[in-house]
Amino acid sequence: MSTTIHSRLRLDVPPSGVVSALIDLAPRHRWFLRHASQLGAAEPVAEYGLRGGYHFWSHFAPDPPPVLMTTLTGLQLPKAEDPTARMRYVWQHRGRVSEVELELDPHEEGSMLHLAHHGLRPLADEPLGGAAYWSVVLENMRLYLLGSDGLAFHYARSRGGLELGLSLVSAGLDATAAAWELLTTPTQLDRLWGRGAYIEPRVGGDLSFGWEGEAAGRILEFQAPRRDGRGYSARLSSVWQLAGDALPTVLSWSLHGAGSRTRLTIVHSGFGEGAGQENYLDTWRALLGRMQGAMDGCRDWEA
Repeated sequence: MSTTIHSRLRLDVPPSGVVSALIDLAPRHRWFLRHASQLGAAEPVAEYGLRGGYHFWSHFAPDPPPVLMTTLTGLQLPKAEDPTARMRYVWQHRGRVSEVELELDPHEEGSMLHLAHHGLRPLADEPLGGAAYWSVVLENMRLYLLGSDGLAFHYARSRGGLELGLSLVSAGLDATAAAWELLTTPTQLDRLWGRGAYIEPRVGGDLSFGWEGEAAGRILEFQAPRRDGRGYSARLSSVWQLAGDALPTVLSWSLHGAGSRTRLTIVHSGFGEGAGQENYLDTWRALLGRMQGAMDGCRDWEA
């Protein structure tokens, strides 16, 4: 039994520019590759030919090298008579044979990217499937095409907990307030990752993202952005539990920044001896990966 995930993302670059970012070595080094030399991937994809290798790895990848190896099975480059681009490759993903299909269609002045990843583990076994990986990778590509740096996470595990952080930039003057609105407004939460989010904005109120199997959590801290000595800070924490979790845990979000930049940190604690941490690391990294796009007002981002 397997599952397929679909992602859609609007990009402000025509298909030819997006294809270059996917198959040419120099841009791949910039936005994705970290250890290409270990795999000997020194040539552009076009030189491999169909059924050649399409090798890549980064610290976001679910498998370390040399496990992450793929076989390119289809490549259609955009032409004047047909500007659509297509790419297909087989990927050994976490011990299973999977297939990735990418299609780029002209859309307004840019492109619409459609991605399908087939053959992933059932969602019951791996809650986000490949969505965590693609949320980060596609967002990094979007930022690269805009001339920006990619996402720079920090994360740390501790006994019974984990911590993730990400710096965010807002086109407005107050990034902390913009990020706070995304995290505490039901309509904005639904844009990010909710499915009927609900929040009572007070200590003791309920908070739910509307996920299947999620119990509404009691809010433990609700501090809207306020001035401190170095800028503005905000904090939200609540009890958290999904069906299958051994124990209720505590999920805390904190913001600290000034002007157009802020730092978002997630601390998820109370796992006991570490049970469940790995799935949640993927979960929160995937959802953090959507935050910058939401801050940018990115449309047509579905994963």
